[in-house]
Amino acid sequence: MDLGLKRFFFFVVTKGHCPGVYTSWEEANEQVTNFSFPEYQGFNSYEHACMCFKARMCSLSWEKASCGEFVGAIGEGASGHNDNLSNERSRRGAVVSWLPVIPEEELNLDFAVVANMEDWLVKVCHDAQIPSPCFFKQERFTREKGPFYGFTVVVPGNPFEVELSARGRFSLVEKAAREDAAFEMLGRVLDLTGKEIRDYSYSKLKLVNDSNNALRAKVSQLEEAYEKLRGRYDALKHENVEGNAI
Repeated sequence: MDLGLKRFFFFVVTKGHCPGVYTSWEEANEQVTNFSFPEYQGFNSYEHACMCFKARMCSLSWEKASCGEFVGAIGEGASGHNDNLSNERSRRGAVVSWLPVIPEEELNLDFAVVANMEDWLVKVCHDAQIPSPCFFKQERFTREKGPFYGFTVVVPGNPFEVELSARGRFSLVEKAAREDAAFEMLGRVLDLTGKEIRDYSYSKLKLVNDSNNALRAKVSQLEEAYEKLRGRYDALKHENVEGNAI
């Protein structure tokens, strides 16, 4: 567990040997030691810690029910050793085979992804009179590099009677990953509150994000069309082989 969290009074472990709210760094640290893909956060308020713990555990249940955690070389929560990994890799952490990573071009310091999306999220939550968001950090390693940082954001208290949880993409730059998750949650909060943000950085990032979503949808359509054509081709090929055999 990060030594920097020692400044807090309470510690939430959402992925560890025994998830819960702890009052000492040492006890919380025991819960994440030798645990693959741990997740934890520090708080100064016990009430806020409990609210965020409950909200995150609910979102974890939803994630596992819908799509599950990213598949890795070592399964979620496993504390054993993978013989296929070097000792150095094993000491650093579990290795995953694939991650949704922020492209390099988005890591330019002039790009909106690093331009205070978290500040906007906090402001919107405050203006809407809903609890402050809580960020849970994850670390992942690929076989080539790491750690990749990723964040899941939750807004506790169920203010809109819907699950308020958002996950950002991973990045070697921790700030970029945190801002990406903040942007995802910001979009959800704005939709639920009906508010708008008139800011160049936010508008620029939203435009790029909408464009990427449109491209992803187009790619999915092309992949689906390809699979249909491939199926027809295989069927015709099979019929041709049977005809020649006769």
